Amino acid sequence: MGPRSQAKFLWERRLNKAIKDFGPDAAGLVASEIASFEGAYKASVVNEDIPRRFQLKPLKGGRAPYKLWQIYAGADYRVIALFPKGRSDVHWIYAFKKTKDNNRGEIELAERRAKDWWEEVKGGYP
Repeated sequence: MGPRSQAKFLWERRLNKAIKDFGPDAAGLVASEIASFEGAYKASVVNEDIPRRFQLKPLKGGRAPYKLWQIYAGADYRVIALFPKGRSDVHWIYAFKKTKDNNRGEIELAERRAKDWWEEVKGGYP
């Protein structure tokens, strides 16, 4: 991965609708938290430098050509970011409102969207 200060954050085309569907107040909060995370990420050297309120949680890695992280956007919302390995671009893939359940369905949807995005834009898995 290139230097974090050079990171370019991009929104997957369906993310804006998902965030708008939260309603104006929540959408504003989530957008603000995304912007704050972007600044914190660019200023960091390692993940431990990022404020704890974002509670980074890896969802996918290993042999996949990208890492997928769940990031807290306030207490009630989560956003999913895709970090292609060996690159400095970061892609916001999905957002959802946390529920009392384990949110496994939302995580699986985010993973499918990440895989679909990767296959469409980057040519599929190795």
